[in-house]
Amino acid sequence: MPHALVIATCIVTAAILAPREMTVADVLLLIAGAGGTGAAIVLMVMTGSRRMGRIGRFARAYLSSGN
Repeated sequence: MPHALVIATCIVTAAILAPREMTVADVLLLIAGAGGTGAAIVLMVMTGSRRMGRIGRFARAYLSSGN
């Protein structure tokens, strides 16, 4: 469940921050990019990459906490 929450958070954040003037095609590209970013974060945390930095350590701590 935490994995889906990370990806959903990226998508919702992108949707909220999108300007109102964007076309539907632009919004869909933005949401796809946000989903890809969330998936990349989850993949990086799950594989244990050593170059993940502060964000990766925070995400790993959150995902392993059981919330």
